[in-house]
Amino acid sequence: MATMPSAIGGLTMQQLANRTLGHARSGLSRATDLEEDAARRLLMAGMNPGGVDRSVIWTNLDDEQGEWKVLFDWNLLPPTYRAALSPEEADHRTRILLAAREAVAESLFSGGRRDLESLKLGCVTTDRLSFPAPTPVHQEAADSCIRMLGKRRRIDTHRATGDDNQLPKYARDYLSEVATANSFTPADFEREVTDLLLRAGVYTLGILLFRGLFVANPGEHYYQCGQCSRVHLHRSGQICSGCLTHLGPQLRTGVDDAGREIDYYRWLALDAGPIFRLNCAEMTGQTDKLLARDRQRLFQNITVGNEVGLTDNVDLLSVTTTMEAGVDIGSLLGVMMANMPPMRFNYQQRVGRAGRRGAALSLALTLCRGRSHDDYYFQRPARITADPPPPPYVDTSRLQILRRVLAKEVLRRAFTGFGLCNGNAGDSMHV
Repeated sequence: MATMPSAIGGLTMQQLANRTLGHARSGLSRATDLEEDAARRLLMAGMNPGGVDRSVIWTNLDDEQGEWKVLFDWNLLPPTYRAALSPEEADHRTRILLAAREAVAESLFSGGRRDLESLKLGCVTTDRLSFPAPTPVHQEAADSCIRMLGKRRRIDTHRATGDDNQLPKYARDYLSEVATANSFTPADFEREVTDLLLRAGVYTLGILLFRGLFVANPGEHYYQCGQCSRVHLHRSGQICSGCLTHLGPQLRTGVDDAGREIDYYRWLALDAGPIFRLNCAEMTGQTDKLLARDRQRLFQNITVGNEVGLTDNVDLLSVTTTMEAGVDIGSLLGVMMANMPPMRFNYQQRVGRAGRRGAALSLALTLCRGRSHDDYYFQRPARITADPPPPPYVDTSRLQILRRVLAKEVLRRAFTGFGLCNGNAGDSMHV
C-alpha cells in the first residue's frame, strides 16, 4: 500500500485528518477555518470578504480600475479566485485576504463587551490537543492572556510589533495574581504559561499569531466578575482578566442569566437568520446619465454583458428629488425619506415610488428632523398624507419664468460653444 504524501509539519494526510477530527470532537476550531468559512459565506452572498474600503475594491487604487469581482470565477460554487491572476491582481487578492483576516480577529477580540467570550459564543485558545497544558490553571491563564493581548490589538493581523518574548506588564500582573491564588510560584508560573504560548505557536516577540489560534466551544457554565462584569467561559485561574479581582461563583448559561435583556450582538450571531447583502448606489442630479440608467436597471435586477447579478445588482438606491416624479423603478417595496418633504404633493410623489406594479405590500418611512416643519407634520400626519391637492396651473405671464428660460438658453449656447456639452446639451448639469 502506498504511503500517503507528507503534509504540514511532516504529518501525513491521514494524520492531519485524524487531528482535525480530534479537534472537532474536542469542540475546537481553527481561527483560520473560521476565516475561510466567513469568506466563503460572504462570497456566496455576493460580498467582498475584505469589506468595502477602496483598498480592497480596486486593483489599481490610483485610477480605481479593476473591480474586485473580476478576481473570482462566479461559475463555481462557492466562488473562488481565478487561477491565472496578473501580479497586480495577485497583490489585490493579498489585500483582500489580509483585510478579511483582520476583520475576523476584530470580531474575536472586539472592544467593549462584544468579543466572542463576552457574548458566550466561544473562547479563543491554543491547540489544546497538540500542546497540552501542565494543569487546567495554566490553560485558563494562557487563554486569558490571549484575550488580554487580543483586546489590546497585540496581534499580527493589526501590524503590531514587539521586541522579545516577555509578556506585557498587564499580563504578568495577571499571572502573578493567578499564581498567588492557586499556590504557584509567580516567576515559575509566568515562565510556564509563556512557554505554553510559545510552544503552541500563538505568541512570539510580544504579539499573538493568528494562524496558531483556536476557538473552543462554550460550555454550560460561565463566570462573571462582580466588579467589572466581564464574562469568562472558564475559571481564569479564579482571577478576572479585566480588573484582576477574584471571580464570582460558577453560573449556568440559560439559568442564572434567564430573564436578562438579550444582548443585541449575541442575537445577531445566533438568531438573526442568514446573512444578506446591502449593495448601495447613489443617484443625484450630478450622476452621469448613463451611469444613472445602469443603476436603475441593476436596482431592478437586470444584468447585461459581463455583469454578475450576485455582485452587481443594487439593493438600495440613495437618491435626491430626481426620483420624485415620473420614474417607475419597478416593484419597489420600501421608501425611506431622510426628512419631511416640503408639501403634501412632494410626499405623495416620493412614497408613490413604492407599491407599483401590483405589489401587495409596500412601506414608506419618514425620519423627522428637529425642525419646526418636520415637527408640525409629525404632530399632524393627516395634513401630509390626506390634504386635498391644489389644482395645477402654469402662469405664462410671469416675468420670472421668461427670464429663467432665457438664461437657460444663453447658458446652453455658451457651454456648447466652449465644447463643454459635447454637442449634446442634455448631458450637461448646467442646462
